[in-house]
Amino acid sequence: MTRLGGSELVGGRDGGRNKGRRSTDGKKIMMLHVFNVDAGNMLFFDVLMCAELVSVLQEHIFNVTKIPINKQVLLVSGGIALLPTQRVCAYPVGTDTNPIFLYNKQYYLHPGSTVPLDLMVLEDGPELSDLQDEVDEGLALGDSMNALVLRAHLAFRLCGMSQVALQACQRLVHEQHLQHQGFMIAIANMSLTVPGAKSKTEEFLTVLQEFLEKKATLFTTDRNVAASSSYAANGPMLRIQRLGNNIPSTLDIFNASKSAIKSRLASL
Repeated sequence: MTRLGGSELVGGRDGGRNKGRRSTDGKKIMMLHVFNVDAGNMLFFDVLMCAELVSVLQEHIFNVTKIPINKQVLLVSGGIALLPTQRVCAYPVGTDTNPIFLYNKQYYLHPGSTVPLDLMVLEDGPELSDLQDEVDEGLALGDSMNALVLRAHLAFRLCGMSQVALQACQRLVHEQHLQHQGFMIAIANMSLTVPGAKSKTEEFLTVLQEFLEKKATLFTTDRNVAASSSYAANGPMLRIQRLGNNIPSTLDIFNASKSAIKSRLASL
C-alpha cells in the first residue's frame, strides 16, 4: 500500500484513512476535507482552517502536496471557484461527502501531461498469504474442542479481514465517485467561465474593428493636433499674451461680440 507522507491531522494526509479522523478516546474529530482530483485521494486539515483565508489553505496544501499556489485550482459544487481573499467558511463545503476539489493546472496546460504514479494511492487490500496453511490445518483436525477453538479463531480472523477488504472497496468506490464528481464540477466551472470569456472576446473584437475602421482618421487627427499645437506655440495668441495686462478678458470679448451682433441686427 503506497501513500503520501504528512501529518495525520493538520495539513496532511491521513496515513491510515481512519486514524486522522478520531481522537485517542475514539471520538470522531471534525476535519476539513479536500479531495485531490488528479491523484484521486482525500486530504485532511484541521477544522480551524475554515476560519482562515483561502490563500492560507492553499499554503497548507502546498506544504503537503508541493503543488505551487499559482497552479492550484479549488472548486466547490456547482463549479464555483474559491477566491483567495475569501474565508473558507464562506463556502458551505469541506465535509467527506461534499469536499473542496483540488486541481493541479500543470496537468491540464499540456495535453500529454499525466499524474505521476507515485502520487496515487495504491490499495492492495489485506494480505491472505499466511491463512491458507492454517485453514488446511484446521480442516485436517478431527472433531475436538481444540479444532473448534482453532476454527472459531480462524473464522474471526477471516471476518475481520473481510471487513477491512470491504472498507477498502467502499473507500475506492467513494473516491471514484468523488473523482467523477470532480470532473463534472470542472465542466460546470467551464460552463460558467466560457460565456463570460466569449462575451469579453466579442466586445474586444468589436472595439478592435471600430478602431481599424477609424485608424486612418485617427492618425490624421493626431497629425492635425500635433500641427495645431506647434502653430499655437508660435502663433499670434502667444505674442498677445506677452503684452501683459492689456489683454482683454474672455467676458469682455463676449460682451463686445454681443454688442456687435445687436448693432448689426438693428441696422438690418
